[in-house]
Amino acid sequence: MITEIFALPINLEPISIFNSLRLFTSKSLKKSYVDGISSTSKMSSVSDKISKLVDNELIIPCFLTKGIISTILFKMFPTDRARTDEQYFREEMRNVFGFYESGSKKIYVMISNQINKFGFANNDKLASVTIHEAAHMAAARNSSKFMTSFCNILIDYYRIYFSYIFSLEGNNDQLIENIIQFLFAKFERSTHVTTNGLKQYRELIMGFKDASTADNFETIVKSFFVAITVFTKSTSQFVKNINKFQGITSALQMSYDGVFHGRDAGNIAIQELLFPSEVIAIGSEIGNNKSIINNIFRLL
Repeated sequence: MITEIFALPINLEPISIFNSLRLFTSKSLKKSYVDGISSTSKMSSVSDKISKLVDNELIIPCFLTKGIISTILFKMFPTDRARTDEQYFREEMRNVFGFYESGSKKIYVMISNQINKFGFANNDKLASVTIHEAAHMAAARNSSKFMTSFCNILIDYYRIYFSYIFSLEGNNDQLIENIIQFLFAKFERSTHVTTNGLKQYRELIMGFKDASTADNFETIVKSFFVAITVFTKSTSQFVKNINKFQGITSALQMSYDGVFHGRDAGNIAIQELLFPSEVIAIGSEIGNNKSIINNIFRLL
């Protein structure tokens, strides 16, 4: 039976974030959070690590209050916002919202204790949000070991993706690995997605041209970067126009099928083209992939 987190907002402890914003936690909320997600099948093997991360204030459960999410998104670094913003457009995330903040290098999991049509914050949803943000934290804090741990999975994923959209022939694994390494160095560990970074990215993508059998290779490349640019400027505009980008994004979902034998139907696929940790974050949620989950928390 799935239990649900509930903690009264009493004996509150203020948490300062972004220098001026205050969130609130409590001992009872921390205990409820640890007990709740440790009871899920996907997190049972890392329950001790979760408890330690909460004790060390690297994962901070907080109360979710009205209007706080939009304020937080406004104050975030652009890359942190890009990795987090999609939750704002998913109705099932209205009572739990998590983010990794690269300034403090901490995960904040915001939990509502209000009843809505989803009930209180569900333990499985909390576990998924925690794993997802932990993947981003692990990539940011320990990128070399993250790459070593997940290199083969990432190459498999991006091989399927690039081979499909560009109709590639032959072995392109070295270029694919170079692209993954570039994404880690230029975007995953940065606070901004810059015009110069996207220009360098395009130069790497153009390296697929000789292996491509697509007649419209450069048109596909243009669509690829239009999708990324719209997303980095405004998630809401990207979501509003998402049907225009299906040629670029649908293959991202298909690639999860190829590697993880499933997909997160609610995932708004696009982050994968900037942040390789997103592939591992989503992959960890598909089929309760304990080996990936254990590796993520081993890096924290």
